[in-house]
Amino acid sequence: MAEIALGRMAFNDKGIHSLTTEYRKWDFVTSTDSTYLYINETAKKGEPLNNAAYWKCLADGKPATLAAAAANEKAGDANQAAIAANEAKDSIQDDEKTVAQSLSELNAKVKALEAVVASKTIERLEVAKELNMHGKTNLILSGSGAATFAPDFVGQRYIDITGKVAYTAFGVTNAGDWK
Repeated sequence: MAEIALGRMAFNDKGIHSLTTEYRKWDFVTSTDSTYLYINETAKKGEPLNNAAYWKCLADGKPATLAAAAANEKAGDANQAAIAANEAKDSIQDDEKTVAQSLSELNAKVKALEAVVASKTIERLEVAKELNMHGKTNLILSGSGAATFAPDFVGQRYIDITGKVAYTAFGVTNAGDWK
């Protein structure tokens, strides 16, 4: 029986395309993102993949590569935005801590000042009561109806404007000391 040469019966994987490799019909190669089939009858090396007389693109991955690059770029932009937002948040938190510390210090100073003012006011009132040195407004008090509070000092006056009655303090214990 005579042998008949049929040639190549299947595609031959030659790996990544190289301009220094010789290719024959039915060899296929890959590039960064696509797959090409050598279709020329003449074996040759040095033909670029964009030469349609030698190569046929079987699987074009360029659109996917471009889409992936665009997605990566957008992801990078989003990542940068997130980093900037975190930095802004950290800055705000630092500002809030500084403000909180300043408010705490201010609060302590206000409380100290209130204590000083309160102690001086009490001392002044105590001295005034001891020396019976009340001002004009404390000497004669007035209101509608009988007094419902204890006098500040013996001898203090209260006038019931409605009932037209004058009272004098004979003690400082309760409202019953007005007579």
